[in-house]
Amino acid sequence: MINKDDYANRIRDANDFKDIFEIVRDAVYKTFKLRRVGLSLLLQDMPSFVGAYHVLGSNYIVINRYVLNTVKHLAKSREEYNAYVFVILVHEYLHSLGIVDEHKVRKILKSSVQV
Repeated sequence: MINKDDYANRIRDANDFKDIFEIVRDAVYKTFKLRRVGLSLLLQDMPSFVGAYHVLGSNYIVINRYVLNTVKHLAKSREEYNAYVFVILVHEYLHSLGIVDEHKVRKILKSSVQV
């Protein structure tokens, strides 16, 4: 069972992408019993309408550096910024696990993550 307060505290206290990605992996495993190893996170400049992506079959999750910097500038706290990174990473992590249907991933997130 996932303790939402524990995850909220971990997200608030995370210092970097590595910390947040570990929270993502843990939450997905505890919720769905699915795991993927060998993924790397990359930052890339992209159009602002793309938050991040995962190329099916690859070992990369690519996050839009421009959007990330904008969110960091506009976020009212580190916790708010970390929460954004968490949602982006969990979304792409689910894709990396083979859930390729965008609507299904959004439905999973909507039912699992309380904002």
